[in-house]
Amino acid sequence: MIDDPPSVLETVLAPAGRRIMRDFLNLAPWDRLLRLVVGGGILALGWFGVAPGLWGVACQLFGWFPLITGIAGWCPFYVLTGVRTRQGDAHDYGSASRHH
Repeated sequence: MIDDPPSVLETVLAPAGRRIMRDFLNLAPWDRLLRLVVGGGILALGWFGVAPGLWGVACQLFGWFPLITGIAGWCPFYVLTGVRTRQGDAHDYGSASRHH
C-alpha cells in the first residue's frame, strides 16, 4: 500500500512546528532527567510518609514543579532569568547580553 503524500498544509507547517518547539524548549536532556528524578523523589517523600506532617504536604505540592518542567522540557524561571541549558538556535529571552 502506498502512503499518501503530505498535504500542502503539512508541508508548510511541519518545519515551522519543529522550529517553534526547538525555540520553546530550554532544558537540556541532563537537566530534564535531573528534574524528573528530583521531582519524583520529592513526591515520594510526601506520598510514602517519609516527610511527616506539613513537610509531607509541602513535598506533595512542590514536587510537581520539577516533575512537570522535566516532562515539558521548559522552565518558566529560566525564561525570566535568561538561562538556557539546552544548546542550539533559540531566542534570547531578553537578557542583558542581548542589548550590547
